Amino acid sequence: MNTISLLAFGFVSPFLLWGLLLAGVPLLIQWLHRRKYTERVWAAMRFLRAATESQNRRLRMESLLLLCVRTLILLLAAAAVAEPYLSSAMWTPRSPVATHTLILLDVSLSMQATVDGRTMSEQAREAARKLVQAGRAGDSFQLLTIASHPQAIVRQPSFSSIDVLSEIDRASLTESWGDVPLTLNVAERLLHEAPTSGRCRVVIISDFQQANWRLEDAAAQERMRTTLDRIARLGALSLIPVGVNEIDNAAVHSATVEPPLVSIGAPASILAQVHNFSSHFLRQARLQLLEEGRVLQTQTLDVPPFADAGAVFVTQWNDPGPHALQVRLEDDSLTADNDRWLAVDVRESVSVLLVNGRASTRRLEGAADFVDLALRPLLAEQPSPGLMPRWTIQPKVIGEAELSRTDFTRFDVVFLCDVPFLDDDELARLEAFVRAGGGLVIGMGDQVPLDEYTRQLGGRGEGLLPVQFVRIVDAGETPFQFGEPVARHPLTQAFAGNPRSGLTTSNTHRYVEVQLPDDSAARTVLAFSHGAPALIEHAFGAGRVVLVTTSLDDRWGSWALWPSFLPMMHELVKYVASGRTTQHALVGQSLRIDGPDPEAAGQTATLVRPDGRTSVLRPSRGEPPVEFIINDTAQSGVYRVTLDSPTGQTHVVAVNVDPRESDLRYLSDAELQSGALGATRVERPDRSLGSSAEAAITSGRADLAGGLLLAVLVLLMVEQTMAWNGRYGLVALLISPLLVAGLALAPTVALIVPAALVAILAAVRIARRNTPPTASLANRARR
Repeated sequence: MNTISLLAFGFVSPFLLWGLLLAGVPLLIQWLHRRKYTERVWAAMRFLRAATESQNRRLRMESLLLLCVRTLILLLAAAAVAEPYLSSAMWTPRSPVATHTLILLDVSLSMQATVDGRTMSEQAREAARKLVQAGRAGDSFQLLTIASHPQAIVRQPSFSSIDVLSEIDRASLTESWGDVPLTLNVAERLLHEAPTSGRCRVVIISDFQQANWRLEDAAAQERMRTTLDRIARLGALSLIPVGVNEIDNAAVHSATVEPPLVSIGAPASILAQVHNFSSHFLRQARLQLLEEGRVLQTQTLDVPPFADAGAVFVTQWNDPGPHALQVRLEDDSLTADNDRWLAVDVRESVSVLLVNGRASTRRLEGAADFVDLALRPLLAEQPSPGLMPRWTIQPKVIGEAELSRTDFTRFDVVFLCDVPFLDDDELARLEAFVRAGGGLVIGMGDQVPLDEYTRQLGGRGEGLLPVQFVRIVDAGETPFQFGEPVARHPLTQAFAGNPRSGLTTSNTHRYVEVQLPDDSAARTVLAFSHGAPALIEHAFGAGRVVLVTTSLDDRWGSWALWPSFLPMMHELVKYVASGRTTQHALVGQSLRIDGPDPEAAGQTATLVRPDGRTSVLRPSRGEPPVEFIINDTAQSGVYRVTLDSPTGQTHVVAVNVDPRESDLRYLSDAELQSGALGATRVERPDRSLGSSAEAAITSGRADLAGGLLLAVLVLLMVEQTMAWNGRYGLVALLISPLLVAGLALAPTVALIVPAALVAILAAVRIARRNTPPTASLANRARR
């Protein structure tokens, strides 16, 4: 395999370069064993010195060369241990040393798309198998999946290609989206933890989907680019794309229920949105509404390219409880996103807890009395069918002292009416109640401590209601009135354009001025005519919080006496209670189910997954409140949780795929280069996979350690030859580059020759050292 990359030189283990100090050992030995002469003038020696002067110069030259060779051996050996590498802009052959490969295999939802009868996942697995099968003896592999929760299937480097091939075949596809930044961070950590040596490379096999590889946040995109650069420094970075230019796909993008709070016998609208993610017009696409596998209604849609089309199904239920709906689109190249699941909780009644902060024995003197009267209006003993409500509201009034002993999970909505004090435990339980989908309505009054509410409810911008309570404002002689209600908000749409409702004509004499920080997620739903907020809402977890900046009785105005107060209280209950009915999540997200009795010990629940598998759930913690956590939501569909208690309550939760995976458009080479890759060079001869698993390579490097070790082996042979005979050693030194090249091209054959020569020369030197001088003279005389 060839690589192309930028010019660079470095060492994998630079701290081992301390071994270069060993090159001074031959010089030290030479200096310690140098001969010291005492010169004496002798006439006969003058003639001997003249005769041997030329021979001494040759001997000194041979000794100097021998010293240089020995020093060079130590220098090259120390450099080879430090594993130097060279990356250049010219083509370099693959190093013959062992290679460690980290494979990043995309298993996200988009890889299930089918093209010409084959899924992109099958193409990706084939590419991964070819990489492993092309490995040499001594090569090692790691396998990491690209998903919302990346998994290191082969965490430790494996030298068994059979085991790695088996893990590639067993790697299961997910219905989640591909979290590329998180996967790259895990890959970098695996490379640092892998105890490998030699050449290293990272191979990413993916469809390089735009939604996953092009991040909207510029800072996040830069962090991903930096991570890729760090990975490229650790090893050769290779990209193998799978897929084709364009794949037609459409998906059920969303499905909602209107109204969110569905009652028995009342019609409910199922609003479905279908998005066409291709450049072709989608005509007469069949869309169905199903319940428990039974088709309720069918419609056909025409969807323009890269556009939405909506459908409305109207249905109703006569039996209360949870119902699971499915909106299904006809099959296309990616079938997993053609279904959208919906959980609908049909209600008979709504439980409301009214916390009375100002109790009174007289009628309509308490802070919660008007709300209590509005939520259960007095009807005739024999009301007409038209006046019977579809569902009933069951309010319960408690005093402030009972708040700490009350179980919030048995209610759908909590009203705080002029409550002067909340301790930390009550606040924590309220937060848990709203986060799980409960509704909270807060009314003002003379007893409300504004500074304390700002601290407790604001929570530094992360609390139940991130606003600042400033002061109480008095109207004086001219009372305040509500401004024009917002037509599109569920709380006020019934009053918009209807002055006879009495909302805009009711008088308010006092309200609390609040300020919304710039970064606050809270928003104003209804304002006074001069612009001050009157109703503020904030989403907290799965629930909602609504603040009424005036009182919910007649102390601060006449609104509680006006006709608009009763329907507004009903709309408030219906709006904030809808969090309880919105039971849905995306694949990979955790589900949280509250137990019916927080104080009960040993509670369990039975979980039925979409594929029919059942399991027993136990509480996530021993202390109250009791809750069950479901972390394994890798499959889309309906999850049913039945609480094993006297009530046998069943919760239905719809888990759907992330719609971002439905857009199958990929990033081009130029888009990848300008986005995720940045300065990292990319070379892809062919966009398609082709017949080779090495269709695309980026950022490579050539390891020099192997070549240095070959040079050390040849120099050892040269050193032995030069120590035996200077002339022969000089010839060996001159032909040493040819020996190094021969070893690099044919290591198995060429390795035998220098190894044998080194052994023979060493044996000859030992034999000569052990031969007596007299024997040597006798042999010369015979010759």
